[in-house]
Amino acid sequence: MGATEGLKVDVTKTFKMIMLDKDLKQYEVGQRLGMKDRQPFNRLLQKNDGLRINEVVKIADSMNCEVKISLVDKDTGKEWQCDIVGSVSEA
Repeated sequence: MGATEGLKVDVTKTFKMIMLDKDLKQYEVGQRLGMKDRQPFNRLLQKNDGLRINEVVKIADSMNCEVKISLVDKDTGKEWQCDIVGSVSEA
């Protein structure tokens, strides 16, 4: 795998936009994730090295959103939607 090993995604801005659109506070999302106070969720959003896919799926699910991943041909722009296998509890 080389340079792509351990890839993570930075979706913090997207999560913040969703929270604004849905009028959700960080502590509310944290509570939905089972966190006792707002600090753990704050730290999760502030991770400098991005989030793992399983973390993204859990947070998205707590905001009643789903994660979609697609592959796009660099030459043609054709896009294929990928399936995410498993459940949030497994993620």
